[in-house]
Formats: sequence, C-alpha cells, structure tokens
Amino acid sequence: MAIEYFTDDDGSFKEFSAIRIPRYQKPENFPAGDQFTESVFNNTYKWLSDAAPCFGNEKVTMLACNITLRVDTTRHVILTYKDSEEWVDLITDYIEAMIYAFKKPEIGLPCYLKEISSMILSSNEISEEQKGLLAYYIDLYKGANHQWLGYSDFEIFDAATLLPANGQDDPKDVIIMGNQQNGSGQGHLTGIYQKWLKMFPFELGCFKHDKQYFMQRFSDFICKNDERTNRYLELTFKSTKTQSEFISFLIDTTKLMLYENQSIEWAETADSSDIKSRQLALIRHTHRVKQEKLLTTFTEGEKVYIKILKEWLKNEKTFFEELTSCLPNHTEPQKTDTSTSPVLGSITELFPMSMVGKLHEYCNGKLFEMESVDLYQILNTPDQWHKTVKVKNGEITRMKLLLYLINEHLAEKDVATGHVESICMIFGFERRECLKRKKLHEDYYAKNGNYLKQIQMILTSETD
Repeated sequence: MAIEYFTDDDGSFKEFSAIRIPRYQKPENFPAGDQFTESVFNNTYKWLSDAAPCFGNEKVTMLACNITLRVDTTRHVILTYKDSEEWVDLITDYIEAMIYAFKKPEIGLPCYLKEISSMILSSNEISEEQKGLLAYYIDLYKGANHQWLGYSDFEIFDAATLLPANGQDDPKDVIIMGNQQNGSGQGHLTGIYQKWLKMFPFELGCFKHDKQYFMQRFSDFICKNDERTNRYLELTFKSTKTQSEFISFLIDTTKLMLYENQSIEWAETADSSDIKSRQLALIRHTHRVKQEKLLTTFTEGEKVYIKILKEWLKNEKTFFEELTSCLPNHTEPQKTDTSTSPVLGSITELFPMSMVGKLHEYCNGKLFEMESVDLYQILNTPDQWHKTVKVKNGEITRMKLLLYLINEHLAEKDVATGHVESICMIFGFERRECLKRKKLHEDYYAKNGNYLKQIQMILTSETD
C-alpha cells in the first residue's frame, strides 16, 4: 500500500503514490495498540505542541499520526531489508524518500530524524555495523538545512543574468541538493557565479558567443558528477559543489577559455578597425574589473581568477599597443601648440575646436551631457577616451544620425573606419548600426525641423 503524507497548509493528507512500502500493513487503531508507535506518537505530539502551539489539538494530532506512520514504515523497511545484499541502498533510499516528502512543508522533519535515529541505535535486530552506517547517514541530514531544487527552480533568477537551461531533463525527474552549511546552497553559488559573469570579458568579440552558453548552464556547472536515482521516488538526485569546489571550477574555466582564444592568431586576419575596436573594449573591461574589485567583496579563492584576468588584460593591451604602432597607416601624433588647451595634449585635428564648439552648443543637453573639451577629444582621439557617454532617453535615433554624418565627414578626409568605429562605441553603438538606416533617418527628420540641415552646416563650416 502507499503511504499518506501531510502536504497542505490546512492539514489535509495526500497520497504519495510513488513510494511503495513492501508488505507493510498499517495496524488497526493506529497509532494505539503498539508500544513502539504509541511512544513515537506521544513524543511527536509533544514536540509539535511546543513547536507549533497555534495549530490546535486536531491538527497536531493529525500531523503526529502522519509522522508516526512515516517512522513506523521506515522501521518496517529497515527490518525487511537488513539482510539483503543491497540493504544499504534499499534502506537509505527509503529514508531519503521520507525526508524528501517533508520538503513542503518541513513540519516535523527534525522529529522524524530523531525518532528513527533513536529506533536504530536501540534496536537489537540490527548489527553494530548497520547501526553505525545508518546513524551516520541520518546525521548528514540533521540540521543540514538542505535545499531540494528542480531545474524549474532556476527560473526565479534575473533573466538578464541567468537563464533556465534548455534541453535538460524534465524538472520532475532531476533534483539538485544543496547544503547551506558547506557553502553549496543555491543562492550562495548563484552570487558567486553572477560575479564571475561580470568579471569575465564576454564583451570582447572572441567571447561574445560564449556568454549565452554560460548563462544557460548554471544548473549543470554547480552539480557534482554523483548522479543517482532513488528507487522509491523514481527521481534522479545530484548534489551541488561546495563553495571551494565551485570557485576552483571557475578558475579552471577562466584559464581554459583565455588559453583557447589566442589574440596572435586573430590579429593575423584582423584589419585596423578591428584592432582599434578590440583596444577600446580592452580598456573598458580593464576599468570594469578594477571597479568591481574595488566595490565588491570577493573571497580569497575568487581573487585568484581576478588576478589571472588582470594579468591577461594587461598583456592584451600591451600586445595591441605594439601591434598598432606597426600598422602601415599608423603615424605618430604631430606636436601642436597646446598652450591654449593644456588638457588636450598633442592632438591631430580632424574636427577643429571652432567646429566642435558649434556642435557642442547645438547638441549638448539635447543628445548628451559633456564639456566641449571632452567632445573635442572624443572626435579627434577616440582611442584615448576610456569611458562610455550616455545618450539621453529618446534620442537614440537622433544620435545615430549624428554619427552617420560624422562618418560622412571623415570619409571625405580618407580617415580609417576604425576611427569612426571608436567614436560610435563610445556612445554605445557599432558603426554599422549608424550607417545602415540613412534613408529612415533622413525621412524621419525631414518632418521634424532643421536638425539634419543644421548638423550638415556645422560639419561643412570653415574654421574661424
């Protein structure tokens, strides 16, 4: 027959049909009529009355009967299978099934564990070896604060950070067990993984396509290779890595991914614009790593992969700086008189200050917020600008049109596309985004004032 177990808040019973109890028959007048079940019931009733006085006598009695039934069926399974060659799995699987049945809610689980532990240790029908092993197994659960997680449980995470895995086993068939005490709790490992996702340079072209994969595989990565199936529940269980094991996995993953993406091979086929874009991305991510390390708390283990990333980013920046100096169209910046603008240093003017001043006056406060000297540096030396400029809400299309016109202006001067690409990236766009919708931009702004005409006049104006 199948065992019944408490599950609802109102104290009602539901049948747990997955658990079949071998040759067990519930005694008449249960739990009365048997010294063992009467003792268990009395102990459980007292424990519940003290733990949940708000339940009332009827509900406490119902729960005490239910827990007593679980203890009695567990005793029956132990005595039935104690002489079997598979006694360990047959008995521990059943205890695990009973513990799992307490998960929603967990009312009475400590009492169940205490009663079966006492029954095992006091029994004259179980060998000392069996007592020791079963007592040890039960102690693993006492106060362990286990989590029982199906794959569907991972849907509660922020979809922009962690996504439910696709193509996995049915959520009802795979259960992941975590233990908060050893750092393997779901929430704890999630926080560690989210920090790693932020620190790893997925924004670089060589890693862009890997990010979605890593966002979807969290439930696989946190699990150990200890999959096993409970014969009573017909569920497959996996346990999670400890904190140190999971961080070691992230360190190894970091090393492997960096090793498998060699910039030397990539640079052999890259053009100058690609190289400039990579340089800017490296600058941005180096800054992000420094800021995250400054403002976020990391364990000593996590600092290992951070150190690896910082050294790798430093090497990459050095490599691309040396590579850029060897490009055929690379020229050293000409020295100019900087007495009127000491902040700017040596800048080869593609956009004279007089032109930038007019552009700043017309666009600042509408499309973005910055000083005119900053706009001057962005337009003339974007590779030396190390942060992103936020475009104002509702002005994305207008900003793209401005960048399109800047591209047209520089095309006449035969300037490398990498220069425009760098300017576009500072404002959060790719160059191709700003070029492919020219007709749409022109049609839209033909109906909305003289914006297009005004920008064109500024960019074609002569210097003062």
